[in-house]
Amino acid sequence: MYSRVLVCVSNPRHIAEMTRLALSLSGKDLKIIFLRIASIPHEFSMAGLENDLGFLKKVKLRGKPIEYEKRVVEGENIKEIILDVAREEKSELIVLGSNCHKNFIQKISDDISTYVMRNAKCAVVLVKSGC
Repeated sequence: MYSRVLVCVSNPRHIAEMTRLALSLSGKDLKIIFLRIASIPHEFSMAGLENDLGFLKKVKLRGKPIEYEKRVVEGENIKEIILDVAREEKSELIVLGSNCHKNFIQKISDDISTYVMRNAKCAVVLVKSGC
C-alpha cells in the first residue's frame, strides 16, 4: 500500500475518480499531493485547483480527513515537471489521467502518460476516462 501519492490534475472532471483510486491503493498514513501544471499565472491556477478539490472536505479515510497538499507549477515541460515533483515529494505512486478519444490534445496527454510510466522511479497508475 502507498502512503505518498501524487495525483496529476489536468481535467477537473476526473479528480474524484483519481482520488478514489488513490484512496483504494493507500496505506493508513496517506498523503496526497494534487499537482496542476499551468501555463497561466499561478494564482489563477491555484484558485481553480482549490475549487476543483472542494469535494475533499467530505472525504474521509478510515474515519479521518485525508491529508493533502495542493501544488501548482508553471512550466511547459509537463513530463519532466511531473517526474521532478514526484522525486521532490518522495512519491510512491503517481496517478495520471488519460482519455480514449483521440484528438490532438489527448494524443499529447497519452504521450505524457507513456513518458511518465517509462521514466518514473515509482509506480504509475493511469486512469482512463471517456471510454
